[in-house]
Amino acid sequence: MTTRRLALKMIDFDSQKGDDAAGEGRSLTDEEIKVLVATPDARRIAVENFLGTMDVSLPRWMNEGNLDMDTRSYGWNGATVRAISKGIALAYKGV
Repeated sequence: MTTRRLALKMIDFDSQKGDDAAGEGRSLTDEEIKVLVATPDARRIAVENFLGTMDVSLPRWMNEGNLDMDTRSYGWNGATVRAISKGIALAYKGV
């Protein structure tokens, strides 16, 4: 697939994702991250680092893609992935 076709597919995908797709999220507070870090069996440092450095100027689907890539790279367990996913959803909720 050419770069142009890939870019067009991404734009089409972005336009179908809803209000938060092109909009910005918000940074999570330290308290919100602490609650998510407390998820049983979640890797504390992974949750803190991912959510604390998440680029909320990106569309939500890009942060979800970053989570997927990091999960594959670092072998994160299900509890860690769920905690980070909840954090991503919270960052884009109502924005």
